[in-house]
Amino acid sequence: MSSNAKKIKAAYDDIQTLFALMAPDVEWHEMEGFPYGGVYHGPEEILANVFQRIGEDWDGFAAAADTILSAGDHVISQGYYTGAFKKTGKQMRVAFAHVFEFRDNKIVKFQQYADTALVRDAMASG
Repeated sequence: MSSNAKKIKAAYDDIQTLFALMAPDVEWHEMEGFPYGGVYHGPEEILANVFQRIGEDWDGFAAAADTILSAGDHVISQGYYTGAFKKTGKQMRVAFAHVFEFRDNKIVKFQQYADTALVRDAMASG
């Protein structure tokens, strides 16, 4: 496993590690159709628009990577999101793929791929 892949593996276990790996100008792409979809720039914007909102909306939210692959300056992970949406109590288990791009040992770009419909189903009442 490459050093960047090892860093990403550690980042899934500790959000502080993830943020320490981010370049100041990191570009973070959440899937269109995902509840927090959009492109965010810099750790502060990512924290406010993604991670804080996840904490407000979900109980027990986790992103667990089963597979982490190295591809030069890129690291690709596959795994599952799990958690229960607070407003509905509905559980989800949604497969994801994440692509991290590194430059100078820092994450400069992140791209998320996930089945957004399954996340929306957990958020839907009724």
